[in-house]
Amino acid sequence: MIGSSDELAHLIERVAARDRPAFQTLYNATRKKLLKSALQIVRNRDDADELVQEAYVKVWTRAASYRRGAFSPISWLVAIVRNHALDHLRRRRVPQLELRAGNMVADTRPDPEQLAVWKNLTRVVLDQLDTLPQHKRDAITGAFFEGLTYYELATRQNVPVNTAKTRVHRALHDLRERMLMNH
Repeated sequence: MIGSSDELAHLIERVAARDRPAFQTLYNATRKKLLKSALQIVRNRDDADELVQEAYVKVWTRAASYRRGAFSPISWLVAIVRNHALDHLRRRRVPQLELRAGNMVADTRPDPEQLAVWKNLTRVVLDQLDTLPQHKRDAITGAFFEGLTYYELATRQNVPVNTAKTRVHRALHDLRERMLMNH
């Protein structure tokens, strides 16, 4: 059983290098703790299970942003789950509508088929993202998964802002081309 901070930090670093066995080990070592954290927030086992799975997708894509010493590995993982669970609650909070007889509000939530399509599409995108060179993966994950601005990307990569912007656009173009060729 993996559990020390150093062991978890090492696993996260291996995940950042796209080491799938390390990801599986990290998942097995931390899943129960992360599920417990999600349950404390959403108080629904099915929602918590799904949120934890989605959080592990974020861990896979954001592992390179983990900095040893800034946070303990478990704190970093719990923060990802916590933030994702809180976002989930915010999305579900629907303003109370006063319905009069005869007035109906359309349910705009995705149906199970739409959810399945989105999950499959997410898997395809992540698989294709893994095939891109590291600098292009970094551009996409920084801009879209971490929410960095072009300025923040430029600072991180030590390049001009226009170069960072161009890298993101070229990386998206390459990702789109790979997806069209492979699916």
